[in-house]
Amino acid sequence: MIKKLANPVSGDKLLSDFESAPMGQKKFSMLNDVFELISSTSSNELFIRGVNDILQLEKDIPEAFREQATSQLNNALREIQKDKAEAGLKDQADYIDSKLPKAK
Repeated sequence: MIKKLANPVSGDKLLSDFESAPMGQKKFSMLNDVFELISSTSSNELFIRGVNDILQLEKDIPEAFREQATSQLNNALREIQKDKAEAGLKDQADYIDSKLPKAK
């Protein structure tokens, strides 16, 4: 389910824009692009930075909404982890595994 960005921007720029966006609708609307980037990149550097940005977002979400958002974000990361493992990108799959709480 990897879609190429219609207007490819550099991964660095995308992640910089995401990192600098204030918490709110704009940041959440950029999430899809961040997920697409980490799904499609073979660059471990961009991949790790993107995963870390998503995990930081989880910490920054106001507590009242955090649990629901975190479970959705973690489920999406687990899907990417599965895809990466199937694609033979073990380092990337293992990185997500090391960062997420273990499934109960």
